[in-house]
Amino acid sequence: MAIEASQSKFDPIALDTAVEKALAIARTAEAVASRSVKKVQLLFFIGIVSAVWLTYYVAHSFELTLVSAFWVLLVFALPPLVLGKLYGTLRRTIGLPQRLHERIESIRGKTAELGSRLKTSTSSEPANNAAKLSELWRNGKVLLELKSLGGEAQEIASVLGEALILANPVFAVLLLVSTAFTLSLLLVAIGTWFAHVL
Repeated sequence: MAIEASQSKFDPIALDTAVEKALAIARTAEAVASRSVKKVQLLFFIGIVSAVWLTYYVAHSFELTLVSAFWVLLVFALPPLVLGKLYGTLRRTIGLPQRLHERIESIRGKTAELGSRLKTSTSSEPANNAAKLSELWRNGKVLLELKSLGGEAQEIASVLGEALILANPVFAVLLLVSTAFTLSLLLVAIGTWFAHVL
């Protein structure tokens, strides 16, 4: 009886609508990531090379100790390292709709299987205590499997969280600031290279 009452509250249309919205968010995030992932990767490598060159130039010009040169490198490499972290986020976002769809279909399949197993086990009344114990054991296993579905639902939330990171204004600000500092490092590195060569 309790199973029938809980099934009457289930709205598959609302679930399908929610799934479509989640997939639309994932597709948008993937489109943004695929457009900018190569550019961010290129800026990361340019920034690292510029940071290493500027550290060498400053350490050589001011005769810095190794520890001081390390701190200078850390300061110069901070914007490219932030870009590297953002690159990782963008790379994980590519393929997000497929991963989300696979998780949802896996949960739907397991839910349908568990529902059919519960319906067949509750359709007849067991005759003796051994049959009752056996049915209790089967239903306990079904409950454990339902608990594992909760873990898969949490994975869906984490997958969607990756998509929502791109929509966060902090992500955009970090990307812009890191890009500006990295390009500034590049310009300064080019200028110092010409000063060093000439």
